[in-house]
Amino acid sequence: MIVELVSYLSPKRTTGISRYAHELYKQLNRQISVRLTQSNFLPFSNRFRFLSNFPIGIDNHHSGSIVHFTQIQGCAQMLWRPVHPALATVHDLGFFLCKEDQALLNPLERKIVNLHFSGLKKLDLIVAVSEFTRQTILSQLNCDPQKVITVHSGI
Repeated sequence: MIVELVSYLSPKRTTGISRYAHELYKQLNRQISVRLTQSNFLPFSNRFRFLSNFPIGIDNHHSGSIVHFTQIQGCAQMLWRPVHPALATVHDLGFFLCKEDQALLNPLERKIVNLHFSGLKKLDLIVAVSEFTRQTILSQLNCDPQKVITVHSGI
């Protein structure tokens, strides 16, 4: 079995979601085969920021591996190029709860974020880092409760 951890951030960074992905990689790799990878993007996505929100695949994806998106960003791929089995970790949903967060995004950016949330619903499993986040996923995204589990982040 191979697990592909899909992360947008450099594995060399040691803060936030990068640290989460790196530590998850280290711990899982003791027991199973794990690969830290990134999403593939459309050409010129490095020149046009909004294109960096539209992943078109996973770098060197191994068919049959378990794909784990380490954050919501990237889940939009599940709408046009789904992979299974797949799961994602949801760290928070401040976008739904804080009007201030929504105000930081222009209408196009809000639509892009909503695409990622729509892709999230296509996953086989969603991991919430707290029961509060799980309840927010269930209430805001109307997901199947059987597909959303809580796994608290470790130390």
